[in-house]
Amino acid sequence: MRGRGRTASGGSTAVSARGSLPAAFDRYERLGRLDPAGAWSRFNADFNWAAPLTQAVPAIGRPGSVDAVATADGHLLSGLWVLPRQYHRVPWLALRCPPPVPGSRTTTTTAGRTDDALFVVATRALTVEGVTGGEAGRPLARLANWYVPLGLTTSATGAAVRIKERTFVRVAVTAMAMGAVRRLVDGITAEAADQADAADRGSQVSRSERVDRERESALAALLDRTRADLRYELGRVVPVADGGRGGRARTVGAAVERAGTVTRAVFAHVRETAVASGRQYGGSSPASLVSASLPLLQHTAFLCGPGPARDRLLSGDGGPS
Repeated sequence: MRGRGRTASGGSTAVSARGSLPAAFDRYERLGRLDPAGAWSRFNADFNWAAPLTQAVPAIGRPGSVDAVATADGHLLSGLWVLPRQYHRVPWLALRCPPPVPGSRTTTTTAGRTDDALFVVATRALTVEGVTGGEAGRPLARLANWYVPLGLTTSATGAAVRIKERTFVRVAVTAMAMGAVRRLVDGITAEAADQADAADRGSQVSRSERVDRERESALAALLDRTRADLRYELGRVVPVADGGRGGRARTVGAAVERAGTVTRAVFAHVRETAVASGRQYGGSSPASLVSASLPLLQHTAFLCGPGPARDRLLSGDGGPS
């Protein structure tokens, strides 16, 4: 990756995808478990993962300037953008949104500050309504309150990720998502253990509660197996940035996608149980952990191949499961 970026701990370091993928997985999994929202925010400050995507820029001087109004879990994007001529050949575009003027509603939440933001939008979401002037006219497209989840938002000021470094991004984001979901699962299984202790002391435990405990234990075991499988594949692959190609590179890509799919499935099962419990998980409420984990799960859906999870992002839904 070009340039320099900050590490998650705040230090400065050369940005490179040439490091050990297993070490990157371990580092980002730990960060995702400790602070999902902070991990995602810092990752976006360090790395512009949208750099390989085709960009669209605001239509300067046109009526209806671009606007990105912050919501609880994303932004509502409105305005007019200039598209590249061959925009229809790509499924995604990165729509640039410059820093707002003071006092406006336009804001981003990348790294907790207002930034030159990039919002990734499905090309089919755009409505072309004209062209720029001159012989070399380019398409103009408008959005009106199009929802872009935090998982598809990044900062243009981070170190640009190159196409050959995408494996690093996929591993890092999947690791953060797995760490965040593991924290939720651990909180639920700890609560189940407390209920089992109460049962040993003579309290009644219903059949449904026993079934729930068994299911949650099975989910924890599934997450552990998936993590072990992914770590094994990461230890065998040579990163593309170091010349890795062929079967092993494809194998690690499949393993990362499988891990993301399993993580989203586990999250879909545990999120309601976690929120309903009302228990504090390591000083954080379940509801806040679920909310903080969402951008990571959304981005794993963006990284995966065609399917229901990605279709929801294409539709502007943003759901992670």
